[in-house]
Amino acid sequence: RGKKTHGITKFYKELQYYKDRKESPKIILEKQSIILVDANKEIGQLAAKFCIELLIKRTKQYGIAIVGMINSQRYGALSYWSRQIAKSDLIGIVINSCEPATTVYGGTVPILGTNPLSISIPTSKDPIVLDMATSKTSMSTLLYSYFYKNPLPEKTFFDKNGKYTTNLKEVKSVENFGQYKGYRLSLAIQILSGSLITAKMGNQIKSHYDIGY
Repeated sequence: RGKKTHGITKFYKELQYYKDRKESPKIILEKQSIILVDANKEIGQLAAKFCIELLIKRTKQYGIAIVGMINSQRYGALSYWSRQIAKSDLIGIVINSCEPATTVYGGTVPILGTNPLSISIPTSKDPIVLDMATSKTSMSTLLYSYFYKNPLPEKTFFDKNGKYTTNLKEVKSVENFGQYKGYRLSLAIQILSGSLITAKMGNQIKSHYDIGY
């Protein structure tokens, strides 16, 4: 789909974690249309498939459903998963938190993740799909830049002093889009995909297994 920051480059990086997988994802909390899943360090795409299929089934049963997932490997671009919901003639919202990567507006210390958001709406043809980070660009841009020797975008990444930098080696954080508006949206996503589903938040996140989906 032309999403260069989440293609083969990203897949290659995640291969190192495949050996961590333990067993299939399991439901650890279930209240009709509200479900919490422990992915048991499963490969992200397999864990996400489990959750999306469960979500679609419960939504068709109850009219609306929420599935939270913890302890998973990464599952790639959110739009693929929200699109699966739209293909079932449902409206879907997919979010997750991330390791600290963005600063409070005007700050220098990374606190929130890039905390992406995807919304899908079915139509009579192709679904309407939104997929975006709450930062100006995803941190995967660094990986893409490293592999393909592309320059970083201007006025996007910060160094340790909170100054804009395009030097890959100096990057310590990325700026939220829309100044304080992007920061507040990111904060809301951090809470919804963090403490609400028992995942860790902010500087408590030490590993991608601490991330909530």
